Amino acid sequence: MYTQCPHCDTFFRVTDEQLAVADGDVRCSRCDRVFDANARLSEHLPDDISRAPARSADAAVETVASKYTGWEETAGGEPAAEHDQHDLPGLEFEREPQARPTERPPAGDERAADAHVPREGVPPVLWEDFARIAPPRRPWPTAAWATAALAAALALPVQYTYFHFEELAQRALLRPYLIRACEHISCMVPPRRKVEAIRLAEREIRSHPSVRDALLVTATLVNTASFAQPYPILELMLSDMEQRVVATRRFAPREYLGRDAEQDMPPDTPVQIAVELVDPGVHVTNYRFSFR
Repeated sequence: MYTQCPHCDTFFRVTDEQLAVADGDVRCSRCDRVFDANARLSEHLPDDISRAPARSADAAVETVASKYTGWEETAGGEPAAEHDQHDLPGLEFEREPQARPTERPPAGDERAADAHVPREGVPPVLWEDFARIAPPRRPWPTAAWATAALAAALALPVQYTYFHFEELAQRALLRPYLIRACEHISCMVPPRRKVEAIRLAEREIRSHPSVRDALLVTATLVNTASFAQPYPILELMLSDMEQRVVATRRFAPREYLGRDAEQDMPPDTPVQIAVELVDPGVHVTNYRFSFR
């Protein structure tokens, strides 16, 4: 019987015994490609194939089989060199690796290497010789690593909220959630503040009518925010004609409102305040209010 390499169109002569040894898988000795010899079997060669005398193809085929199996004869029991058929390029069988006896038990590194020897290309009778128990692979990431990564991912927003709690509490979208969370963990959400929304509608500074060497400051504050907020700290800065600061004073809400400072400053409602301070003793021409 003959078979033809589908890659380079080379013909080879094969026997049933040879095909059985390799399960039909062979390697072309001309193009070094593997193919199934059973798929292209034929009883005769084409007429245009040259039959010049050369080394026996059977000899080439069976020599390869003997090299890998350790046998000196073909599967049919006859020496390969006795065939006198037409010589064709040789085939190599893919599934017959040479089995070499070992004189000592394999070391740990060798056992690890043998654990990865594939069964492809190893005859069934040699499977037990090559069988090794591969060490179990440690799963990655392990459950511990996955748990730690999840905990770290959850801890990041918690830490950010802790260190920026007052800032986040001023945001209208986040404030309801923070209030609800504090109901369960016994924390207090700071009141909403928007100092830049407080406007100074009217202001006046003059000598105190009843206290000597003192000044009386009156002003009207308006909260333009849409929500009530605590009264701010009032800072008053006095300067002379050359814009030099001659006096600065800060007033807490209780100092300029008394008991009314315990309540929040209502929105869009004018609030009258009055404060007293010592006359700096120079001609004051400018003053400036600011809120903190």
